[in-house]
Amino acid sequence: MYIKAVKLSLRHSIQFIMNILMQILIFFCFYHLSFSRPLPQPPQEDSDGETSEPAAKKTCLNKLCYFSTLRTTQWESHDRPLKSRVNKECSLDTISFADLEKEVEISDKTGETSPLALLLCRGAGVCDLDFTNPEVLKKWKNTQICTQHADELLRKWGDSNSVYHKQHVYRSKKLAKQENVCSIPDGVGKTHNTRSLPNTVLKINQADAILKQLGYLVHPGIPICKVHYDFVQTLMKEHERKPRKRAFIREGSFIEPDVEDTCPLPRSACDPDFAAEGKTNLQTYFKEFVKAANVGSLCPSQRRYSNLKDRTK
Repeated sequence: MYIKAVKLSLRHSIQFIMNILMQILIFFCFYHLSFSRPLPQPPQEDSDGETSEPAAKKTCLNKLCYFSTLRTTQWESHDRPLKSRVNKECSLDTISFADLEKEVEISDKTGETSPLALLLCRGAGVCDLDFTNPEVLKKWKNTQICTQHADELLRKWGDSNSVYHKQHVYRSKKLAKQENVCSIPDGVGKTHNTRSLPNTVLKINQADAILKQLGYLVHPGIPICKVHYDFVQTLMKEHERKPRKRAFIREGSFIEPDVEDTCPLPRSACDPDFAAEGKTNLQTYFKEFVKAANVGSLCPSQRRYSNLKDRTK
């Protein structure tokens, strides 16, 4: 009888100890998940106005946000300069492009009147969209963007007191007070020994020329010095002499356009220079055939049949 009592007492003691250990384990796991993750830190500026990357970046979990993944085009052939990079984190709430456009007012310093044009140029490198064209707005109006990316790329981009402004614009601490300085990245024109005071701001068509001529994404609206302004003006003249092509955008990467698989320019109502041409009967019948065959969007080639590749034939 005594032995049975001892065994029962021992069993209860073991169960009690196991319960205590289980509670300790659960508490440890909760503490680790709740407090051990590093909080996102704003970019830190050094004494020369250079900005370093945050120590840790999380992947955006809000897949509704257009910038939850890297957006780029075939023009962007170089890694993004430090001041042109977009945060990888998202907030949970989103807003449509159409509502964002109604909410935000911008100055005409960048040569652009549409907030959405600035947003897509800064975030995706699509700098040639004309949002005064109803077809362009119709295409993009329902696109969603999280509040954090809306603040970073548009709402608070120009607010000198905002961390997002400091993330995309160089500032100097060597002057009597902290001021914006030329923020053109190395690789575009003359490299700065010391970043000088700006002469003006970069316009959106200048950012488009830098992207398509040199392969660098640079945000319209950044301060730019006289030396780099003159360089960009020369670049603009070269850019205007080249035939214009529309950017192809893809999620997380880019796609090279295949000349044979695209319509002759201007080929889309999303092009600012779009002007509809008179349709011939042959073109009309061809499109009706394609639609009936459920092939997708195609257009008649302007090349001779003998010059086409097998796939196009």
